[in-house]
Amino acid sequence: MGKVSESHSLHFFLVFFFLLTSPIAAQECCEEKTKEEKEECVNCLAIAQFKRDVGDFRWMTKLDLTLGKSPRPNFIEFTGKGENQMILGERFLLSRSTKSNGRDNESVTVTGFRTDSNEFFHLTFDSNRTPFGWFEGITEWDGSRVLKDPSDYVLIRTVWEKNGTDTTTYSLGDSLFMETTKKPGRKSKVNPLGTLLDSPITPRKINREDDNRDSAENFSEEHLLLQKLAGNFALDSEDGSEEEITARVICEGRFLISASMETDEEGEVSESLAFIGFDSSKQVFQMFQLNSGVSYPKYWTGVYEEETLTFKNPYSRGESIAVHLKEDGGYTSTQTSEDDGELGRKKIFEVTKKKRR
Repeated sequence: MGKVSESHSLHFFLVFFFLLTSPIAAQECCEEKTKEEKEECVNCLAIAQFKRDVGDFRWMTKLDLTLGKSPRPNFIEFTGKGENQMILGERFLLSRSTKSNGRDNESVTVTGFRTDSNEFFHLTFDSNRTPFGWFEGITEWDGSRVLKDPSDYVLIRTVWEKNGTDTTTYSLGDSLFMETTKKPGRKSKVNPLGTLLDSPITPRKINREDDNRDSAENFSEEHLLLQKLAGNFALDSEDGSEEEITARVICEGRFLISASMETDEEGEVSESLAFIGFDSSKQVFQMFQLNSGVSYPKYWTGVYEEETLTFKNPYSRGESIAVHLKEDGGYTSTQTSEDDGELGRKKIFEVTKKKRR
């Protein structure tokens, strides 16, 4: 990939995409290990670091409008607040933050540790961008976490202090252009996921700006389709299994978060989370799926034709998800894999007033 446009000066998550392979089995639960085993396990150490960040925080960002290209930087400052929460069996760290600039811009991130590559990943959603942001990296010898986008052009480095404060710097190549400092608050019990899922089905604000030089920042009519997938839905199947879905449009209309709680015929409960967006620069729908049994998200790309949104897994032949919108609300979801053939697994979701448990 080439370098990102340097005209984007007000937001720090410059976006590239990492194409994901198929899921692998999750690593053995860290809770079952001894203290000595945990100290030797890179996954246990990563999860422990996530847990230290749980709670509320305040942040302050200094952005150089010259993007680090001038010997005389022109800094502006932003401030805001946020909350961090462990989700999906305490495997991932979800963060929601807002900017204190009168508009209350919302951004959401998910951070996890990949047990297949022993690397961190960082997935970002921002109300002024339309693509997802994807970064991966490791912990350096000094304890700092260093993440890079797939082009290796955007670098994010985070350093933690003993009092819990962390400082993150952002660079474009060799040019440092932004610094964010987070200071922990006093709340240890927070629920940013609940805040997202309890928000109105119809978003209060929609970012319709469409005249930016960077097309990745522009609103597209396809973003309105996300509202048709928002709501509370339920599935009751003949085999006794149940599934409840709560979906909301977030980040001023730019993304959809969908939480699923599925109960099989034996009463076993499983939870998963999906994020859907439309990249205006590439004119394609995108989806990331997370669940507690896999250590990193599964990636899909999609197109919308004839009331059907069809996602395909770029790296799994014959695997797709077709979401067909019903006129009276609700939708049908048919997932097809190479093993299932053309019939696939069809689910019919009806609109319900019942919220996710």
